[in-house]
Amino acid sequence: MPDEEESTAVALGLLDRPEEDEVTQRFEHVQEVLCGYRLGSQELAQEGEPRPDYAPCVPVVHRYLA
Repeated sequence: MPDEEESTAVALGLLDRPEEDEVTQRFEHVQEVLCGYRLGSQELAQEGEPRPDYAPCVPVVHRYLA
């Protein structure tokens, strides 16, 4: 059975630039829903973060719906 981590790394390594950008954008959005910041922490906040619907003080259910 192949190592799942290696398989994921290989799959990500085969992405072309537009596909890689899409994966990055989706990952950042998941981060924003979970913690309010696209890069995962207040220390790495980008301009305009946290957005009102995704602020850490907003209930998670509301962030999911947003």
